[in-house]
Amino acid sequence: MRDTRELDADPIATGIYDFGRPARRSVDAGTPLKFGIAVDSTFEVVGRRSIAILDAPYDTVLVRELNRAPALRWVFQNEFWLDFSTGYTWKSVQHFSPDAPPLEIEVYKRDL
Repeated sequence: MRDTRELDADPIATGIYDFGRPARRSVDAGTPLKFGIAVDSTFEVVGRRSIAILDAPYDTVLVRELNRAPALRWVFQNEFWLDFSTGYTWKSVQHFSPDAPPLEIEVYKRDL
């Protein structure tokens, strides 16, 4: 994905965490790159999960983002492990293109 617009609707990006409402954004994705592709997302709280990053334990909530991009015939899901106390994203698995595998991201040290 080269660009994402309309992030105000994304509860994880905004930090509002209102997972009950759907989000819609526009992305530039695919090969060859397609611009302004609409992605509709819904969010579900899967539940509390304990994860370890570099042997440090974190109490998190797993949130699954279910996405549809009809113009690309692309259905995918992203996952986010949010700190149970602060909402900070410690880990995520995200899809950036229908032509590439997902990217797994772990934060080793939080900037304060």
